[in-house]
Amino acid sequence: MREKAPVVPAEEHDEPWYIQRAEQELELAQRAEHPAVVRAHYLMAESYLELANDPEDGLASAAA
Repeated sequence: MREKAPVVPAEEHDEPWYIQRAEQELELAQRAEHPAVVRAHYLMAESYLELANDPEDGLASAAA
């Protein structure tokens, strides 16, 4: 079964939450078998880490 990610309000910056989500995405990437799924999980992990480091910059690049 898939674990549901906790919901974080968009206006709140919670660095540990973003880091936890990035770690979960990396674990999912390691378990995935299809290359497109692996890539998708790595891209999500990268996005979460960007948000953890700089929420303003991460939101701008996520919208692009």
